Amino acid sequence: MTEMVSGLTAVQEDYLEAIYRLTLDRKVARNKEIAESLGVKTATVTGAVQHLAELGYVNYESHGYVTLTERGTRLAKELLDRHRLFFEFFQGILGLDEKVANDLACRTEHHITGEPYRRFRSLVAHFKSCTSPDKFQG
Repeated sequence: MTEMVSGLTAVQEDYLEAIYRLTLDRKVARNKEIAESLGVKTATVTGAVQHLAELGYVNYESHGYVTLTERGTRLAKELLDRHRLFFEFFQGILGLDEKVANDLACRTEHHITGEPYRRFRSLVAHFKSCTSPDKFQG
């Protein structure tokens, strides 16, 4: 597994993003919900969540609720923002199929950060402000 800028792997970052999405409405997530969201087994989630708790990204109670710590929330929000930007680029600007755009956004969000991300965000804003997406569709 490759570590990202956050020091976590892409899979661990996916867990944080999934937990964040689940806790937007209910404030807590359960392992079963996380497993369903990520398409993995509940036992896999248990180990991953316990490890994220050891690293200070989540609060976890055995057979209980999972919540994000302040640190986990900050990173999860950043990941979701990056995902949305890359999805917008792949789907809205390049006109790719929604599923393809989502898959590409999920993979890209883990690798483009910092100054390259800020420049990419500016590029997307520029395209949105002055160009019709139809011009970029193959």
